[in-house]
Amino acid sequence: MSNHKLSEVSKIDILIASVDASAGETGATYLDTSLFRDFRAVGTAIALADAGTMSVEFRQATDASGTGDKILGAAVVTTNSTGGAADTEAEVNAEAGDLDYDNGFTFIGVRIIASAAADSAGLIQSGNARFMPV
Repeated sequence: MSNHKLSEVSKIDILIASVDASAGETGATYLDTSLFRDFRAVGTAIALADAGTMSVEFRQATDASGTGDKILGAAVVTTNSTGGAADTEAEVNAEAGDLDYDNGFTFIGVRIIASAAADSAGLIQSGNARFMPV
């Protein structure tokens, strides 16, 4: 059992706030990974059309503005199969060791792509802090 509160060992950053992700949306901010070891990206789509898909992927870059942006790992794709429009969520996980550190990639971001117009948002939860509390 841990003696730390979740708020002391993790952090949530909203990188994409309420956009139409049908053309693909990447947050404008990339986070420095030096303080954490584990990361989870969560994407949501509100009222995604039946049979519509949404993917969430981590992006990595060499600085906070997204220089050299490229995918980190594989995207996670989810399909709405409810028979009508529905709220949809997908998440993907990564570890600090997954980044291309040898080539200077130390920042992460999130990208959401929806197959049809849907109000979407994305966040990154960082955990397993290198130093506590955060």
